[in-house]
Amino acid sequence: MHKLALPAARLANAAPELTRIGTVFNHFFNMLAYQGDHRSFLFWLAWASHQGANVWTIDDANGPMRPTLLVGSCKTLGSLESQIPGSDAVLNLLPIKQQVCNG
Repeated sequence: MHKLALPAARLANAAPELTRIGTVFNHFFNMLAYQGDHRSFLFWLAWASHQGANVWTIDDANGPMRPTLLVGSCKTLGSLESQIPGSDAVLNLLPIKQQVCNG
């Protein structure tokens, strides 16, 4: 233990701001990790990372693709297309209806 006393004292003299910098970083990481009753920034960062990995885990020879599944009867697809403006363009329902519903 006494062998480290002299180098530690020299380090403390050479870098007096080291303790203050460590304290600032400690406060910063505490702020990221704890937000009282709310979810912390690190919680949401980990959640977004997990969800992002789940979204892009399916791939084939063309690369990664987003998993999507549209399930419904022809009546449901027609109802969806008529009730939500622009849904036919966004969901690309026309090819699905032509292949599955014959019209």
